[in-house]
Amino acid sequence: MRSFQTPTIVILLILLSLSASAGPENFYTLESALKQPTEVRTLELRNKSIKELPASMQELKNIEVLDLSDNQLTEIPEAVFKMVNLKKLILFGNKIQTIPDRIGTLVNLEEFRISLSYTSISASSVPSKLPDALFKLPKIKIIDASYFNLAEIPGIVSLSHIQELYLHNNRIATIPNTLFSCRTLRTLDLSNNVITAMPASIASCLSLESLKLNGNKITEIPVSISNLKNLKELSIGSNNLSKPVLDVKKIIPLTHIAILNLSSINLDVLPVEIAQLTGITDLDLSGNKLVLLPDELGKMVMLKKLSLSNNKLIQIPESISALVNLNKLDLSHNMFILVPAQVGKIKNLQMLNLSNNAQLNDYSENIKSLSAIKLVNLKGTALNEFQIHHISEILTAYNVIY
Repeated sequence: MRSFQTPTIVILLILLSLSASAGPENFYTLESALKQPTEVRTLELRNKSIKELPASMQELKNIEVLDLSDNQLTEIPEAVFKMVNLKKLILFGNKIQTIPDRIGTLVNLEEFRISLSYTSISASSVPSKLPDALFKLPKIKIIDASYFNLAEIPGIVSLSHIQELYLHNNRIATIPNTLFSCRTLRTLDLSNNVITAMPASIASCLSLESLKLNGNKITEIPVSISNLKNLKELSIGSNNLSKPVLDVKKIIPLTHIAILNLSSINLDVLPVEIAQLTGITDLDLSGNKLVLLPDELGKMVMLKKLSLSNNKLIQIPESISALVNLNKLDLSHNMFILVPAQVGKIKNLQMLNLSNNAQLNDYSENIKSLSAIKLVNLKGTALNEFQIHHISEILTAYNVIY
């Protein structure tokens, strides 16, 4: 194989070009920023062990982006409220538990992100709250208060112009009916809370494109979810659905779905109707009780990633060979005795995970047809060293894990 060497002078010019395009604002330290306060637009002070900011910071009147994440702040610094041109404020990983109403003075704020450091989160601590003033900001579009020890969602959200709301990993138990009256809401992440019910009013939020409710205690999906015709991503995995097959059928009208997470919902039968969701590219069915898959699965020709791990599968349908776009297939933690022959017919498959199929001890030669394969995981199977070596020889995989 012929190799080529790039001249040193060319590499130097490329590096200089990249540095110039990045902009000087990305390289300010706190000290250098204060020496030329009117020039600073972006200031990243991440992980600097900062406990407070000097009052002179308020001189950064033209600053638009301020990142103070992963420091030791216990409150939002006073100087921040003087930065009237601020558009983006990041406070992840501090010890701030209270957001004062003064946040309402930042009238140009478009994006606000805050969370507690892991050491500051305690089940016995007083829940944090999001003030109404935050949602009243005229330009606010994105609020991320994940890991913020929240127990409730402010009702005023329905009157805001918020587009993206991330409240995952809190202790929220109830979704207010009024939440879905917010006509601008496109992304809602309430995963890993303690929510028990999804309100029927969800049908009102026609702009919703991404909805994540995985890791809650929801027992039923409302029929009205079928009204969300613009929904492209839905995650309802790891919930306590009492009738999972019926609940899956309720989402069939969502024809724009591209990403669907149905993991760990006690699903023992995959309804054939799911094949009507022909636009899905990422389907997660892991952690269920599936023994068989419907032949109709082969109609989901847009699939790129399919996770079937932690089920009770012993075979896969012949129709899976029709999934010409499939490049990642996870069959780990099942009950396969041999590598499914159908796998060899998935022409564009790049990653195949068959690990922890404890009884898997054989394979067929047709796996050599996997011309695009890059990674095969056979760890935790009953294949012997000779078989593993042979598979490594007949495949063009970059890596075979065993």
